[in-house]
Amino acid sequence: MKMILAHKYKCTGCKTCERTCSVGHSPEKTPLSASREKIRPNVEVQKTDIYGFVQIRCRHCADAACIKACIAGALYKDAEGYTIHDPEKCVGCWMCVMSCPHGAIRQDGKKEKAKKCDLCADRGRSPRCVEVCPKKALEFVEVDENRRPITEESNKIECNV
Repeated sequence: MKMILAHKYKCTGCKTCERTCSVGHSPEKTPLSASREKIRPNVEVQKTDIYGFVQIRCRHCADAACIKACIAGALYKDAEGYTIHDPEKCVGCWMCVMSCPHGAIRQDGKKEKAKKCDLCADRGRSPRCVEVCPKKALEFVEVDENRRPITEESNKIECNV
């Protein structure tokens, strides 16, 4: 399984990942379309007192609280272990939003449904945010069953998955 690895001290808070996510999930895949439709990104960059900037996104938890809280069955694990959201089943109760310990599920106000990072499933799980990060603060890496990076180099770097 692959996950996004965020290098805490490399992020400068430019929010390029947020903008790219909004554009990538807009109907026409253009900045104008994302702006006109008010597409909110599936990831969010926040400033912290301890680490500087961090990217808030779905961690695809092994024992996902959001799946347990979803009364409609709109959240589930796929065969690879990723947490998937089916907007067609979502009833907008926000139980998943309240139960996510990472704050990674948010309200898609326009559709009154929940939304979360899907690792750019429309591109075969090739996250746009990783590609466009100007500081290379994000990597898409293989992780073990405990969601820890497998590569030796990644284990030496202070990061969060």
